[in-house]
Amino acid sequence: MGTLGARAVRGAGGLVIAQDPQTAQFGDMPRSAVATGLVDFVLSPNRMPEALLTYPWHPYVRGGEPEAVLEGTGKPGGLQDILSLVMTQRGRDFRFYKKSMVLRRVERRMGLHRISDVARYYDLLRQDTDEVTQLFKDLLINVTSFFRDTEAFKDLRQKAIAPLVRSKQADEPLRIWIAGCSSGEEAYSLAMLMMEEITEVRKNCPMQVFATDIDEEALEFARQGIYPESIAVDVGPERLSRFFIREDQGYQVSKSLRKSVVFTVQNLITDPPFSKMDLISCRNLLIYLDTDTQQKLIPLFTFALNPGGYLFLGKSEGIGGLGRRSHWTGRNILFYPSKEKGGITMPD
Repeated sequence: MGTLGARAVRGAGGLVIAQDPQTAQFGDMPRSAVATGLVDFVLSPNRMPEALLTYPWHPYVRGGEPEAVLEGTGKPGGLQDILSLVMTQRGRDFRFYKKSMVLRRVERRMGLHRISDVARYYDLLRQDTDEVTQLFKDLLINVTSFFRDTEAFKDLRQKAIAPLVRSKQADEPLRIWIAGCSSGEEAYSLAMLMMEEITEVRKNCPMQVFATDIDEEALEFARQGIYPESIAVDVGPERLSRFFIREDQGYQVSKSLRKSVVFTVQNLITDPPFSKMDLISCRNLLIYLDTDTQQKLIPLFTFALNPGGYLFLGKSEGIGGLGRRSHWTGRNILFYPSKEKGGITMPD
């Protein structure tokens, strides 16, 4: 399945099992899977059926409200204590995330350990630092792909990137910020679009792409820029030929493209933003944050953009009550894919 497959399954809340390399005829593949840190169980084949049959009976898998966690909310050893422990050991504060999402991720970990009482799970976290790390990884949302939502990227190039490139002087830089870049696919996708547009209009303006995330492992993966063969479906043959190099493991992003993107750790909620950006992409992140935090981030994006800059959101995201009448000044343009047509909707 590979690293991206395991990441996608984990991001969707699924179960990832790898065969114990010592029981495999060829152990390199399961060892590679285990090395990602995304595997829930490493088991011999004869132990896999028990894990598969037991897991679906946990309340987390059956759906509905995460009762075990809800019962512990506000109590000693409950959700707040769990999040405080994660913050102490991993330095990340998830209190700004939507409570429903956090509850489901906690209960997923409880299901893997066959624990139904949240206080017992808190005790496990206190005793096992590796479990804190695993919960931390579950709380991070790292599901992405190259040119995710193809129609949105087409409209992005036509309605934002092309006008930006044409408006720049020869020595004036194009500045892009991808907030919550995960494993790098979106950052490289935007950089490719920029390079293509710059080439098409025969300009030589410099390009500066800043990609940020709180997940250091995902950022390191992005810097290496090695992706599986399956990306060919999303990238296409022309871009594979121009921007990638064939490797044994799949495809590696070309050196020139990798050099155009700076990947760095940043907590969007607590760290200072970038400034003087022409385009900010923050897709499929706001939906995981609570309403108060979303309302704080929109003014931050407005501050970070140049006049006439663009903010690119996901198809399930918008600014709600923060329209142009308040924080959205009218100097900048907000757009996001329309749910109905797949194109870009710009607010009145």
